[in-house]
Amino acid sequence: MSTLNEGSKGGLGVGLAILGCVLGIMGMYFGLSASKEAKTSATRTEELSMQLGQLSSDDQRMAFSIREVSDKTDKLASQIATLEARIPSKAAPSTNRVSTATGGKTPTASQPGMYTVAAGDTLGKIAKAHNTTVDAIQKANPSLDPKRLKIGASIKIP
Repeated sequence: MSTLNEGSKGGLGVGLAILGCVLGIMGMYFGLSASKEAKTSATRTEELSMQLGQLSSDDQRMAFSIREVSDKTDKLASQIATLEARIPSKAAPSTNRVSTATGGKTPTASQPGMYTVAAGDTLGKIAKAHNTTVDAIQKANPSLDPKRLKIGASIKIP
């Protein structure tokens, strides 16, 4: 019986050695696979980092372009305002602009004139064209909202 015990001990050792080799080979396989995946992940991370850098650069260029367009727009608006200021003011209204509120008569010194608001008019423009002030026009027209002049509306000119 002692031979049988010794033989089974030797077989057990060989079986453990084979098991150890198989486990070692499997460990190497999974280690190499993980290493390959790690390299792939590192490469992908590097690519994404480069793309992020490019997007950041593009974002900065776009912001610069937007500032340039905004500056040019402001400059053009200033030039338009300068040109509008050079346009001669409208001549004093003719008698055909006298409202029926005056009975169709031409206004006299004791009877204030009427003016029909035209497109683009402001109280400032109207006052300047009639040698008066905005304040005087507002006093003559207490219900008048200077920010909401309506085209075709008749206002008193003092």
